[in-house]
Amino acid sequence: NPSAVGIPVAPTELRIVDEHDVDAPPGDEGEILMRAEGQMLGYFGREEESKLSISEGWIRTGDRGYVDPDGLLNLSGRNKERINRGAFKFFPNEIESVLEEHPLVVEAAVIGVPHAELGQDVVSFVVLRESGDKADRDEAELKEFCRERLARHKIPARIIVIERLPRGDYGKVKKTELLQQFLAMSSVDTGSAL
Repeated sequence: NPSAVGIPVAPTELRIVDEHDVDAPPGDEGEILMRAEGQMLGYFGREEESKLSISEGWIRTGDRGYVDPDGLLNLSGRNKERINRGAFKFFPNEIESVLEEHPLVVEAAVIGVPHAELGQDVVSFVVLRESGDKADRDEAELKEFCRERLARHKIPARIIVIERLPRGDYGKVKKTELLQQFLAMSSVDTGSAL
């Protein structure tokens, strides 16, 4: 499983909590909290940030994940990636997984973008197996695919075809770079894919 990162080694302790800081049942996704001997006590000179990052001795990692039946910790995203579209709050990984089930899609990355009325809207960047001059048809087909599999509020407003997703040194998709690309596109948007 590519999202598995391993089993916590003693004396490190791990908790997965829901949005109310209640321990999530095994297998359920939530925020990853950890504590260990010798861990940091806070950020030097940044008391407010320390209060947000450490709660009753537990470090709030900002990462989301779950523990699978084998006891392996699996990462599924970051809290800061959560999209707030109108009254709905959700994470991009579900949309990405659905798009990657489509036979045309090699990989997908979903981001929240500013929206005047909704707060944020959903935009997906996809790399296709075959890229051509039919981007509008591909976008329509992928949106229909999403409509059949996702709640209405999770369907991307835009699906943008790109040659490759920007990645950092460790292979992680640079979503801030995708947001910058989208914002640059939307200021001179011609309605075509990148």
